[in-house]
Amino acid sequence: MANFASPAILGSFLLWTNLYLLLWAFLRHLRQSEATAESACRAVTVLHALLLSGLGLASMFFFGPWPFDANNLAKPNTQLHTDTIVLSLGYFLFDFSWCVLTKTEGLVMLLHHAVSIFGFGYVLRSGRYGCEATGVLGVSELTNPLLQLRWFLKRGGLYSGAVERAVDWTFATLFCCIRLGIGSAFFLFVLFPASQVETVVRLGSTGFYVISIIFSFQIALYMYNKYLKNII
Repeated sequence: MANFASPAILGSFLLWTNLYLLLWAFLRHLRQSEATAESACRAVTVLHALLLSGLGLASMFFFGPWPFDANNLAKPNTQLHTDTIVLSLGYFLFDFSWCVLTKTEGLVMLLHHAVSIFGFGYVLRSGRYGCEATGVLGVSELTNPLLQLRWFLKRGGLYSGAVERAVDWTFATLFCCIRLGIGSAFFLFVLFPASQVETVVRLGSTGFYVISIIFSFQIALYMYNKYLKNII
């Protein structure tokens, strides 16, 4: 595993933590009497999603290598891979700590964070699998801003009518297509069968894939109960 006391990882963790504290202080100043710790944390989550999805997609489409080519799997990390993973690992360490301290998330989300931390740590420690990790990161983080938008709309009293339906259906459709469509194609037909992929990576990827299926099932069940139950 990676040395989590390394200057780069500590610096990334402190970057996201200090950004959260600055946003919290700013939002508290705006609202004066109302604490907005979760608002600040979710704002940091949006920034992480936008930045890291951009870096991951740039690595995949412009700088390479292409992760859907099995010949590129388990290859040494590029500098962009390493920088991207360090940035995201620092964020997940921050967010995992925040979730544990505030007890705002359930077991599945905590497992998702734990698997991500382990996986990114292994990528940095081994010096390989950056192509795969940044590709997954770039695609999977695309839907996160929509999830946070939903929360902010609810908080602002704007989550209703056409806006509510548009956000819900866009998020649910994109999430399931990405996690079950693109994710399944990559995991089942590219990564898992590749002979050069180590067992520990297969196990970690399986854990992440199972968590994605659970999330997708929860979202599908929510959409069914909310929109389809009385129609079908």
